[in-house]
Amino acid sequence: MAGYTPVFADIYMGTLYGRWPAAAVWASLLPLLDKNGRLDMSMQAISGMTGWPMDLLEEGIRQLMEPDENSRSPDDDGRRLVPIDPERTWGWQAVNHAKYREKARLQAKAAREVEEGRNAERMRDRRGPPLTAADPLSNTNTNTNTEKKNTGAIAPRPSVSEVADYIESRGSKVDAQQFVDFYESNGWKVGKNPMKDWRAAVRTWEKRHETDQRSLARPGRGETIDEKLRRLRGAGKPSVGEPDGDVRGSVLEGVRIRA
Repeated sequence: MAGYTPVFADIYMGTLYGRWPAAAVWASLLPLLDKNGRLDMSMQAISGMTGWPMDLLEEGIRQLMEPDENSRSPDDDGRRLVPIDPERTWGWQAVNHAKYREKARLQAKAAREVEEGRNAERMRDRRGPPLTAADPLSNTNTNTNTEKKNTGAIAPRPSVSEVADYIESRGSKVDAQQFVDFYESNGWKVGKNPMKDWRAAVRTWEKRHETDQRSLARPGRGETIDEKLRRLRGAGKPSVGEPDGDVRGSVLEGVRIRA
């Protein structure tokens, strides 16, 4: 018998759950349906092919032909099977066969496209970044570069104007051109790893810039000896003529210590 019938796990999770023998008989009948969802066989033939005792088989089919108000599908009042010919005592049509066959076709099509790489980007967006290197969606897109295949999600490289807009929105003093030039020169990497968030890198540069500015603002940083002497005079040290020996000596001693 040539046919195709998808079998989904939810046949055991719906309103057939716990119903004996309907649930088990239904699972046995599905593989026997032809491509149109028909089971054009006698009870005796089905019993012989499946091994079901006649009394249990008849009871199971009777239950599958009953209306089910809690069924997921309202078609034919929730029945799973309806007679092919009301004048016969055998031969049945599966009510939702076409629906589930189409569902299976679409699932198979999506899986095939993912395998071929055509659907990888859409599925990656739906599922999020791959959790492991073994995730099949992490390296199926043949149009991406090797770096992206090996590392998963990588931040897109921003333009100078994008960086400048972000810096302006934060009111910081980072130089956008310098930022972009720096990371262009090293392949947009942080250490040895590809950059995943350039905005986070901008914020790091902001902190460094603020630290550098505070350091430069400290008294005495970058001063010559004479500049420091003039500053000390303004703070209450001798202001006429050359500084006394104690002041100049302490200044020179401080320079030697830092050196």
